Parts: sequence; structure tokens; C-alpha cells
Amino acid sequence: LTTEYNYKIDLNTSFTGSDNLYAGFEVGNQNQLVMDSSVIGGNGLAIDSLYYQFPVGDFTVTAGPLLDQDTVISATTSVYSDAFRLASMPWGTAGDNGAGVGISYLADNGWNASFNLLSQEEPDADTTDTDGVQDAVTGAFTEESTDQYTASIGYDAANYGGGVVYTAEDQFGVDATDSKDKSIGAGVYFRPDGFPTISLTL
Repeated sequence: LTTEYNYKIDLNTSFTGSDNLYAGFEVGNQNQLVMDSSVIGGNGLAIDSLYYQFPVGDFTVTAGPLLDQDTVISATTSVYSDAFRLASMPWGTAGDNGAGVGISYLADNGWNASFNLLSQEEPDADTTDTDGVQDAVTGAFTEESTDQYTASIGYDAANYGGGVVYTAEDQFGVDATDSKDKSIGAGVYFRPDGFPTISLTL
């Protein structure tokens, strides 16, 4: 018999009424990502997400040291949780987190678009602590980091819509080898009156 738990706190602070400083805290003892709400780790409270959003004309800019890859995706590919659906697809986002910046656009006629950059630090094989744990190299968007680029475009009407998501990733490992991965996918949804919703992803 085992028990697992997780607890999350979302803090939103606005300075002008149109901006948002977001900080997400979480704690949990789960050992695998079973659901969107799963928290892997020990019993210590940790900052999971930290970023700042502000408008620039018709655009919204998002930047921070702990930005989730799917935070700045404007396209809606399903009426279900986009984070869950995108992460479960081979072409979708993997829910990675790191230093990043993104921009999104939402038009009055329903069209939307977004683009974001995310960088994750890789462990340095040449630098280890006395406890044998590898240190992390410093610096975002360097040869040692894993850089991800995610772009989306979509359209949302009153009862239907869809979007296309493109993801590219440069993975640089400690063994001086690198790999590149690019993928694209799409999803549409329909919400007819009086009937169940329909979602299709490719």
C-alpha cells in the first residue's frame, strides 16, 4: 500500500492591470508523470515556473528564467487540455522547462499565432561535485544547451477551430555529439450545439 501526493500554488501579480508576473510553486513525492498534475521529486517546495507577461500593441510578450514550452502556444488543437494532448503526441511539446522568451498574437477575427524560444542547460561531464553529482553548465542558447523553437498558428470561431504546431530542437550532449529534431502536427475541434465535442489531431 502506497500513497502519493502533490500540491501546487499559482501566484499572479499585476503592476499595470494588463501585465502579469507569474510564479508557480509545487511539492510532491510522485516518481512518474501519470497526469498533468503529477509532481516528481521529494518533499521540498520548489519553484516550477517563473515568467513575466506584458502587452506590446496587439502582441503579448512572455519571458522568464523558468518558462514552460507550452506556455506560449496560441493555437488550440483540442477542446481537451492542450498541455496533455500536445505532450502525448510525438510532434508535440514535451512539457520542457527552462529560460525562454515568447511572443503571441490574437486577432479580433479569430486568427492567432505564436513563437517561443526555450533553452535548457546540460550537465557538464568535466565538472563534478564531491558527492559525484554533475554540475550544470551556465548560459542559455549556447552549444552546451538544448534549444527548442516552437511556432504555432490557429483559428478559433464560436464552435469550431484548429491549429498547427511546429517544433524544432537542437540537442547537444556532453559527449560532443549533437542531434536535431523537427516535427509538425495539427489538430481541429468542433463543438456542435447539443452534441458531444469532437477533436481530431494528426
